Amino acid sequence: MEIRELGLNETNLVRQVQWIYEQSFPAEERDPFENMLQAIRRREQAGPEECENCHFQVAVDEGQAAGAAFFNYYPQTRMGFIAYLAVHPSRRNGGLGARLYRHLVDCVAAEAPPNEPAAGVVFEVEVPELGKDAAERALRQRRIGFYRRNGALMVPNLDLIAPPLGNGLPEMPYKIMLHPLEGMHLPLGRREIEAVVQTVLGFSYGLPPDSPYYRRTLESIRI
Repeated sequence: MEIRELGLNETNLVRQVQWIYEQSFPAEERDPFENMLQAIRRREQAGPEECENCHFQVAVDEGQAAGAAFFNYYPQTRMGFIAYLAVHPSRRNGGLGARLYRHLVDCVAAEAPPNEPAAGVVFEVEVPELGKDAAERALRQRRIGFYRRNGALMVPNLDLIAPPLGNGLPEMPYKIMLHPLEGMHLPLGRREIEAVVQTVLGFSYGLPPDSPYYRRTLESIRI
């Protein structure tokens, strides 16, 4: 099995990745798949003077997609943001998720120049207490446990509500996790947490600092 960049000309793999994506996330947590393909199209068409730091990684086993992940690297904060990481339902609980996650962390570290090492990788996780029943709350907690076992930590004292991803969809409350890398100063202070907010809401969601979502999240920081 190999993990590599997904090419838009690989039509069959693109279809398989879309199926995995739609099976793995509820509608309220899914960006339109075409949006991610457009980002990859821009990266493929970028010249050497341009910098398109978005990546669609796919795990391929015998010609079939076994898992996929979409991430961006933002040099302004020296952080990567994992928008989505998913494994084919038939391949879950076999170690592929951990292998794919570690691969993404290595990719983010490799994006940064040696004199400005990457600070970390951030991503959203669902709030366990807000699960609709005991089974969902336990599943959310297990996901957090998975990331903790693989080196991530919960960003403390921060509550984030993301804007709706489409018409008729709700706002989404999340907790934010961080996988610290060489360039991260620990323990996290306000400056580091604000950089996390900028990475997630400012760059990934494209919200301006005066957005109510952005302001509300900054106001939630308790240091």
